Amino acid sequence: MPPGCTPTTLNAATPHSPVSPRSAECHQPDGRVHLDEHLPEFDDEKGAITVRQLITHRSGLWEWQPTYLHGRNQEEVLEFLAGLDLRYETGTQRRYSDIGFMLLGVIVERVSGQPLDEYVREHVHGPLGMTDTSFRPDPALRDRIAATSLGNSYEHTMIETGSPYPIVGDLSPEEFTDWRDYTLVGEVNDGNAWYGWEGLAGHAGLFSTARDLAIYGQTLVNGGGYADARLASAETVAEFLEPQYDSGQVLGFWSNRLSFAGVPGGFGHNGFTGTELLFDPERELVVVLLTNRLHPDRGPASITAVWQEVVRAAVEATG
Repeated sequence: MPPGCTPTTLNAATPHSPVSPRSAECHQPDGRVHLDEHLPEFDDEKGAITVRQLITHRSGLWEWQPTYLHGRNQEEVLEFLAGLDLRYETGTQRRYSDIGFMLLGVIVERVSGQPLDEYVREHVHGPLGMTDTSFRPDPALRDRIAATSLGNSYEHTMIETGSPYPIVGDLSPEEFTDWRDYTLVGEVNDGNAWYGWEGLAGHAGLFSTARDLAIYGQTLVNGGGYADARLASAETVAEFLEPQYDSGQVLGFWSNRLSFAGVPGGFGHNGFTGTELLFDPERELVVVLLTNRLHPDRGPASITAVWQEVVRAAVEATG
């Protein structure tokens, strides 16, 4: 960020407002924000959190909370998060946090002046030709969308038992009257994204296909470009793949994802509903596995063994 610029804002009272005129002048035309910028609107200890700490899960924020028990839109959820105490001391340890990525989605909106889905469609999915990737897919596409689970029974149990994360406040799942009791098809599985963020959030809600994710992975393998589109410079992609504070963590992705196959390298991420993406620039390798491990509703089944066999076969095929 150029000297003297106003930092990115996250005012809970104006969730969809564009950046201020001063911010618009200071931010680069492509919407960049410095990774080590702080979140100034949090006036307590959360004000020391940086974008880099959010994207590497060192913010100290809670891993998860049922934010929809406190708010049913972005404004109300952000108000709750602004008053939520930290779970850990910022910068001391890596703790995966959905809440951190919720805030990253809001930062994209503030800096760009666009809703998150509009921004990624215009700047990422559209240029790359990822035509089957979107938030809140059209109901007409449901015949092409895999079911994920029977409602949000898993989150109901999380609130009821306080496991795997304690729940802040004396809350009961029975106090919530809008539990989905049908098989979810074409609706984001994550309750926070569905109820509190209206299906559009930085941590969940994106629907895609193996083909589109392979294009995205190939873009990263290529150093930021695909066909006639260029999303970022090779230097920017390389910076995102540099080791950060914790072993196995780069900016936004996990590293050393090929270690179980006995070879170094590999970057990627997985998703709770049973999705896996791996890319390896050194081997020019992209592997995508999409499953619906939560359906039928029997709890999260492990796909680790299947995923590792798929990756081993891909590594062997590439020599």
